[in-house]
Amino acid sequence: MHVLRTKAAGLCFAAVLAAPAMAAAQSGSGDGASAEKANPVVAVVNGEEIRFQEVKESAKDLPPQYQKQFNRIFPALLDRVVDMRLLGAKAKDAGLAQDPEVKERVAEARKQIMSQVYLERKREERITDARLEKAYKDYRKKNPPRDQVRARHILVKKEDKAQNLIDQLDGGADFVKLAKEHSTGPSGKKGGDLGFFGRDKMVEPFTKAAFKLDSGEYTSEPVKTQFGWHVIKVEDKRRKEPKSFAEMKPQLRQQLRRQVTQAVLDDMRKGEDVKTFPERAPGVSAGQGSGQQGAGSQ
Repeated sequence: MHVLRTKAAGLCFAAVLAAPAMAAAQSGSGDGASAEKANPVVAVVNGEEIRFQEVKESAKDLPPQYQKQFNRIFPALLDRVVDMRLLGAKAKDAGLAQDPEVKERVAEARKQIMSQVYLERKREERITDARLEKAYKDYRKKNPPRDQVRARHILVKKEDKAQNLIDQLDGGADFVKLAKEHSTGPSGKKGGDLGFFGRDKMVEPFTKAAFKLDSGEYTSEPVKTQFGWHVIKVEDKRRKEPKSFAEMKPQLRQQLRRQVTQAVLDDMRKGEDVKTFPERAPGVSAGQGSGQQGAGSQ
């Protein structure tokens, strides 16, 4: 645990710096006991409370591998929030609120935040219900309802071996037991179970044979593929429907966000006088970029 906290410390510190002040404002929201349970006080620094949600907010910009370990790195995150609270107090006591360097950095941060908010709002204006519904229709076209079967198989090297297994099944032998004893395929240990699959997931001879069978039936003759000889049994059949609009909506919204971001930026350049000179950058050759110009520069 100590090693993990040490490795995460730098990242946690950076995340705390980037965490919105909104987290602190949210600490009072909710209704009484339930709000307190969801957002408890996790530290007190010189009489000032630090609540859980503020620490959680500080982790949102961490790399995914750290976010997945949030519970484990929580102590390190909490330490960083405490450190930042103390640093803020010390900076205030030192009179840095009026320091020119601080004012310059605050002004730059303000510009960045304003830019982000502007972009976000313009993006949201374009992500309409109509566009989401159209995106869902496109998803449905690409993902129509598909027939699937759940099958087992026994894979062996020779046809006569496969035929002998079929004869045993005709005599009442258990398919799962035969698969575990004789199949050379990786699914043999699971009784040959391949789970549900569609027509595009297996090689053609296997698919053709499997989809001809009804539930509970097995192939009357061995099926040959490039992997060997198969005895196939279908356990179940189903028709898999595409995900509903409600299920797909978050994913579709994220896809549209990526699309409209560039559109917003492209539209923003129209009519503006923009000239770029990437070739002037040290180490960048003229062939690496031709630069971009707004319509106003034509």
